[in-house]
Amino acid sequence: MIKSDREKAKEAYKTLQGKEKLEYIWNYYKWAIIGGFLALLFIAWSINHYIINPPKKDSLAIGAVSSRYLDLMNEELPNTLNLMLPTLSDKRNQITVYDLLMTNDADQNSYYNGQRMVMMIAAESLDVLIGDEEIMKAIGQGGYLLNLDGFLKEEERAAYDTVQVEVTTATDELGRVTGSEGPYPLLLRIGTNKLLKEKFGSQELYLGVVGNAPHQEAIHELLAYFMTLE
Repeated sequence: MIKSDREKAKEAYKTLQGKEKLEYIWNYYKWAIIGGFLALLFIAWSINHYIINPPKKDSLAIGAVSSRYLDLMNEELPNTLNLMLPTLSDKRNQITVYDLLMTNDADQNSYYNGQRMVMMIAAESLDVLIGDEEIMKAIGQGGYLLNLDGFLKEEERAAYDTVQVEVTTATDELGRVTGSEGPYPLLLRIGTNKLLKEKFGSQELYLGVVGNAPHQEAIHELLAYFMTLE
């Protein structure tokens, strides 16, 4: 009777000793062993990433925009907000501040961050924008901000000055405004305070609510906290 290759391999394996058996197993099954090891690593990563330590979701997303000053290395603002607003910060959720420096320079930060801001708004990934008057009015004119008439609570109206901005509806081939609506109350003058000063410097600051903000109740909590800092 002719023996199969499998039977011959089994008989050869039985004659091997110690290290020779390990070398035999590796030579014949190394790809299966490597594949199994990689599969185990992927399963372990998936369990950790999705069950044990899942990435936190934004409970409030703030876009820090400025054409004058923005400390990109300072993390005090998000850290303090997460500490002082515990209802918005837990194992699954956090307040995130996205730095969107709008300075015109050789690195084209203004163009890049402008495009990034528009994409985040389209994806409903931003709730509020905070920045200097010049850039915030430009964003308001672009039609990205919510009319605050039906949004603000009475105590918020009393605490903050609103700023009226006309929304551009048409431009000519040179980019000049040929049509507009409003003005509408699109901005809140929030001044400056120690917390915001660390990120924005001493400039006067304005806040706008993004038109499709996904976490509107969280915005009211933010405004209430800012009231305590004035």
